[in-house]
Amino acid sequence: MKILSIIGSGRKNGNTALVSQLIEQQLSQDPTFDFDYEHLYINDYRILPCIGCRTCFNKIEMFCPLKDDFLQIKSKIDKATLIIFATPVYVNDVSALMKLLIDRLAFATHRPQYFAKYAFVVATTALSNPRNAIRSLASAINVWGFHLIGTQGLKLKVLPDEEKIQAKYNKTIQKITAKITKIIKSNRISSPTILKLAIFKVQQNYWKSQQKMLYEYNYWKSNGFFDSDRVYFSEVSPPKWKKGMAGLLAWIINSVFM
Repeated sequence: MKILSIIGSGRKNGNTALVSQLIEQQLSQDPTFDFDYEHLYINDYRILPCIGCRTCFNKIEMFCPLKDDFLQIKSKIDKATLIIFATPVYVNDVSALMKLLIDRLAFATHRPQYFAKYAFVVATTALSNPRNAIRSLASAINVWGFHLIGTQGLKLKVLPDEEKIQAKYNKTIQKITAKITKIIKSNRISSPTILKLAIFKVQQNYWKSQQKMLYEYNYWKSNGFFDSDRVYFSEVSPPKWKKGMAGLLAWIINSVFM
């Protein structure tokens, strides 16, 4: 089983990288959990900023005119079971490196494709609140289709100190890894929330009306997402009350924002 930790920090010896390493160390304490853990530092790759040309929307991401290393990262994401998105907090939000990746994955907001994968968000900060950074990553991850199994903000000193971090956050790291191993060992994708069902409904109705955007329309149609009984990307059967609440929320979203 492949775990990919995507680190949005330029410092390989910084707090964010250290937390990723501590998660790996803690996971390795479970002899029954067989996994391959890779630390991917975005700064090791040449990722150019999105120019908003919409090529990845109207055609496919392989035709992006930016010739860089983005597709290498996407290939690693595609092959992983769990992706840990780890970012330092810069100016109350995700780092510039992590934002580069979020923007370049914009096509996945139109063509969600990660609904069979798990994700976890980690945000490290010295003083500011990690809330905005977590929200930015979580909102993107949810729309891309990931099953987000948890988020964690960690307030650390500016300069990393492994012993102090372990002493202060050992129980937190244990809780993170316990949640990861429990969910992945069970091979369980939990039922989507009302919000996720509502977002799917909004997207479903929108793409049904966008036949001019042929590539994306065909993506939704070929995957069966337009089927009358389809309520989510994966085939689930939520209770009627949940579908009803999601339908009401979708109507509100459409009325207010669309």
